Amino acid sequence: MVEDGLPPERMWFVDIPYSTNRTAWGGVRALGCPVDQAAEWFDDSLAPHAKSQLARVQGIVRRLARAAPDRCLVVDDGACFVRALGATQQKERSDLLKRFRGRTHIVEQTTREYRYLKEQPYTRTVSELDAPLVSVARSYTKTFLEGPFIGAAVARAVSEGLERVSCEDLASALVIGFGTVGDATTRALRETNEGTRIDVFDTDPGKAPAIATLGARPLPSFPDRGAYDLGVGCTGYGSFPLEKRSILADEADLASGSSGHSKLTVSPRPDKVVTCGQEPRLCALASS
Repeated sequence: MVEDGLPPERMWFVDIPYSTNRTAWGGVRALGCPVDQAAEWFDDSLAPHAKSQLARVQGIVRRLARAAPDRCLVVDDGACFVRALGATQQKERSDLLKRFRGRTHIVEQTTREYRYLKEQPYTRTVSELDAPLVSVARSYTKTFLEGPFIGAAVARAVSEGLERVSCEDLASALVIGFGTVGDATTRALRETNEGTRIDVFDTDPGKAPAIATLGARPLPSFPDRGAYDLGVGCTGYGSFPLEKRSILADEADLASGSSGHSKLTVSPRPDKVVTCGQEPRLCALASS
């Protein structure tokens, strides 16, 4: 956008902590984004992500509102912008809505977050903003080009994670969700682990034939047993409930193929999900 004429001094930036490294974060600042218009670096892996990130976005939204822009384009995580407005106290919320109403355009690029924008109370906030909402989550590029790349990246991250912790080869794997990312992940796992039994659970029974054509076994319900060596969540929501941990083999691996930070709700103590041999029986949490 800077190359297309956006003045850097009119740019406001909040990174997504789990997917933006310091190089990318520093690069945006190097483009000329003013220091007070970019959120401070955040890398506390033990802090509650959703709450911390919402507070960071709210801070930037408040600063932006004080700048009173004539027009505002929210790119990438439009849902987080909407949530930041909706989570403020009523008096401040009314003031912020007044400042952004009729001059804001919102772009959301993930299926996960677009789902939220279609639910109450977020639809109300979007309506009050009188803001056009554009979703690119189901665009051709996202569906047919990005999805396979994410699937390959998830499978590669899992393989690298297994190598780092010196675990044995996979005997069985569970893929949770068979959308764009779940499909690509299943394909990549099959290509790189020919002898692995791959089970796939999706709530839509109509996807069973497509799952079977990949050499995987479709499951009609979430498994109650299995001793899986690997579980990969690809639903866009929290996929792995704590009470299902008994279906994992000792020192199993869990991986996240989601754009969300805490895809797999495996432990109330995330500091314990570290390496093989510690409780709970998990190791190498990989993500895309």
